Amino acid sequence: MAADQVADQLLVTGLDDWVHFADVFWTARNLGSTEDVVASALEAIRQLLEGGLVEVGDVARGSGFQAWDLETSAALDRIEREWRSLGRDPYPGDIGWLRSTPSGKRRGQDVLAEQGRA
Repeated sequence: MAADQVADQLLVTGLDDWVHFADVFWTARNLGSTEDVVASALEAIRQLLEGGLVEVGDVARGSGFQAWDLETSAALDRIEREWRSLGRDPYPGDIGWLRSTPSGKRRGQDVLAEQGRA
């Protein structure tokens, strides 16, 4: 399933830094999603949030990453609403960011090892 591959790749990307939604979009598109790219990306984000592998939030100058105080369904609704209202592909800094949790970083390392890149 494309969403699983997108989720794994986002965890690999998240090993080095926070992941912006432009990366989420391009990862979903580049992994050949045949469905709506936004829907595929949202499914990947849902998997990551429900698995406790990432947090979603904003990055503010001076204070860094600030996680949204939202349940998964509310966070996904916000992401979809803001994404679709852009009327274009997201740019870095649009919508929000993903930050890997320690579990997400471990899974990202596992994905690298599975791909023979660790």
